[in-house]
Amino acid sequence: MEKLSRRQLLGTAAVAGATLAMGTFSTAHAAEPAGVKLGSTIKSADFKTEKHVPVIDAPASVKPGETCTITVSVGKEVPHPNTTEHFISWIALYFKPAAGGPISELGKYEFTAHGESALGANKGNAYADPFSAIRLRLNASGTLVALSYCNIHGLWESSKEITVA
Repeated sequence: MEKLSRRQLLGTAAVAGATLAMGTFSTAHAAEPAGVKLGSTIKSADFKTEKHVPVIDAPASVKPGETCTITVSVGKEVPHPNTTEHFISWIALYFKPAAGGPISELGKYEFTAHGESALGANKGNAYADPFSAIRLRLNASGTLVALSYCNIHGLWESSKEITVA
């Protein structure tokens, strides 16, 4: 079996995550061992008790074409470690229209500073918190879907419906 680089693995996870969010991922991804489905490896829980779940803060409803701000983060209620050894690498945000149709990738946010340094682990000058915001205009109701990737605990997801009226 071919060994994937970290970049290839994360790219595969992001593409598969977008497909999963659409609800159409039904066969094992080509890069995975036979019989393993990526969907079975994505975890979800209540963000108030689990530090890995991405949190989507968005209004419940907006007017068509109205600009709104949406934030995504990990560790809102229960802080996630941000150390050289244990960190959130990225969060991706998608929009799945309620009426069907293709899912839209809204943004992917990478967090690459985790205290690493030539002086050693956790001795660096910068630590990036897994938080990002996007200004967005929607013309249809649907579901926002967020995926996050922890270097130790894998993929996590959450979702939030948003109504356009």
